[in-house]
Amino acid sequence: MTNSFDVTVARIAEDNGWSRLRRARDFVDAWPSYVDQCSRGYDMNIYEYENDLSVRGMIDQLLNNEDLARFQSSPISVTE
Repeated sequence: MTNSFDVTVARIAEDNGWSRLRRARDFVDAWPSYVDQCSRGYDMNIYEYENDLSVRGMIDQLLNNEDLARFQSSPISVTE
């Protein structure tokens, strides 16, 4: 069952042009992969690099979003 946190994240992601990543977990999972690629030597072009880096920008937007701030006092697990 989808909770209102997930629905809110999906709406924010869609409003920001994200179609593939739509859950908080998706963004959290994508970031370490990007960091790993960079530590091994990023072998894609600059456009892919900037696209992959934009995941961090979206994480920042989610962390600072007023609509999601109301969930701050609720226990939220990104490990599910």
